[in-house]
Amino acid sequence: MEQKEKTIALVAGCSGGHIIPALTIANNDYSKYKKVFFAKNHQLDKDILAKATLEHTVFLSLINVPYKHILLIPKFLFQFGIAFITSFITLFKARPTKIISTGSYIALPVCLAGKMLQIPIELYELNVEPGLAIKLLSRIATKVHVCFASTQKLFHQVQCTQTNYPVRFRPADKVINKQPVYKKNQFDPARKTLFILGGSQGSQFLNGLIKQIIEINPVIKTEWQVIHQTGNDTSTDWNSFYSSLKIPAITFSYTNDIADYYALSDLIITRAGAGTLAEIAFFEKSCIVIPLTTATTHHQKLNASALAKAHPNLFHVLEQDNKMVMKISQQLS
Repeated sequence: MEQKEKTIALVAGCSGGHIIPALTIANNDYSKYKKVFFAKNHQLDKDILAKATLEHTVFLSLINVPYKHILLIPKFLFQFGIAFITSFITLFKARPTKIISTGSYIALPVCLAGKMLQIPIELYELNVEPGLAIKLLSRIATKVHVCFASTQKLFHQVQCTQTNYPVRFRPADKVINKQPVYKKNQFDPARKTLFILGGSQGSQFLNGLIKQIIEINPVIKTEWQVIHQTGNDTSTDWNSFYSSLKIPAITFSYTNDIADYYALSDLIITRAGAGTLAEIAFFEKSCIVIPLTTATTHHQKLNASALAKAHPNLFHVLEQDNKMVMKISQQLS
C-alpha cells in the first residue's frame, strides 16, 4: 500500500526575520513533506515567498494588535475571526502532522485553529527575548525551540530545547569568485566594501546615517565602495546619490539573493535583528551593530549583546547617540 505523503504547516509573517528561518527549517528538516505556509497579506511576505517551493500559501489579513487604539479593536476581532476560520478550514483539509511557527501575531489564529484540531504546535523563538506571540502560544504549544540558553529558562510550562539559528546559507556560500561581481557592478578590487544592511524592511535611520558619515569623512569617497539595502525609501534616488559622489555602489530594496553581498563585504553596518546577526556570524564578517531601541524592540539590544559576547572580534555594538556618527567614521578611516 502506497504511503501518503506527509504535510507540514508553517506560519510566519510581517518580516523576513520570521519568514526566512521558517522556510529554512522547512527546507532543511522537512524537505520531503508537502508544505502549507500561512503568512500575512502583505507585499513583503508575498515577495519573500514568491520563489519558495510550497504546495499551498495562505495570506491572511490582520491588522496589528491595537494596544493603544480602542476604536480599532472591532476591526481586529473581525479580521481575527476570518483568519481563524480560514486557518481552520485549510488545516482541516491539509491535515498536517504539525504546525511550525517562528513568531508574529499572524500565528495566533492559525495556531489556535490547530489546537482545536489537535495538531501538535512547535515554536521557534529566535531572539534572546521572546516576542509576545511566542509567549502566548507557548501555553498551547507542544514544544519550543530557542537559540539562546538564557531564553530557555523563560519557558517552564512546555518542553523547551536549545538549537542553532536556522541560517539559510551553506558553507560553500562563503567562497565566491569576486571578479565577475566586481565587473558587473563596476566595483574596484582595490577598494574595501561597506554593506549597509537594514533588515528585510530596510532602515530609514541607517539610510540617513550613511549620508552623515560620507559628509564628514571624505575617505569613503576614495577608499570604499558600498552595497546598500535601502528598503522602500523613495526619498532619495540612491543610484544617483552614489554616482554623484563617484562611489561605486549596489543598491536594492530587498532581495533573497544576498549571499554574495555578505561574502564581498569587509564591514557591515546593521540593526540587530536575530536573523541578520546570525548570518553575519555565519559569514564571519566584522560589523557595527546599532540596536533599534523602542518599547517593542528591546530584544535587539539583547541580541546584539549576546552575539558580541560570543564573537567579540566581529561584533561592535554602538548606542544610538550623538557620538555614534564620529565613532563609525573613525572605524572607516
